[in-house]
Amino acid sequence: MNNKVADSTALGYACIFIASWITGLVDAGWFAPPVPYIGVVFLLFIGGILVPVSGVFSFINKDKIQGTLFVFLGGVYFSLAYYFMNANASNHMVPAYSGWVTLAFVIVFFYLWLAELKGDMFKQLFLLGLWLSILAFTIYYWTMVMTFNIIGGYLSLIIALLAAYISFKNLTAASEANT
Repeated sequence: MNNKVADSTALGYACIFIASWITGLVDAGWFAPPVPYIGVVFLLFIGGILVPVSGVFSFINKDKIQGTLFVFLGGVYFSLAYYFMNANASNHMVPAYSGWVTLAFVIVFFYLWLAELKGDMFKQLFLLGLWLSILAFTIYYWTMVMTFNIIGGYLSLIIALLAAYISFKNLTAASEANT
């Protein structure tokens, strides 16, 4: 790791924890839609800007899988925040089209999970959960069966907790290395 730039793992996964928690709370049904405006602002800044910045640091640190994940997932968060800001506009989501779009995300997250299979177990679980949550949302968009949206929401909460653990684990390892 290059010690001259930010700890991309700790920063990126901490931001993913917050962004996934914000969206998961609504998708799991704990709070009624839409996502509150303050949540949208956090999603835009923390998920849509800081996660891709962490991805750039990951590329600098020569971690291609994590860099790809952070930049791509940051784009997803940015797009979600933009959609939530304009959810009351006249151009609403088209479910079938959204299903086909999220299928592309399913494919990317699946091959990122496969690429991580020889790596850290918690990152593997995180990517598996991310892949399954996006798959659940894709099935929801195609079928409009709310159960799949709720499943995706709970999986989002689980991956948020995994992201928090990965961030914490990385911070404590770095702290021990500095002592």
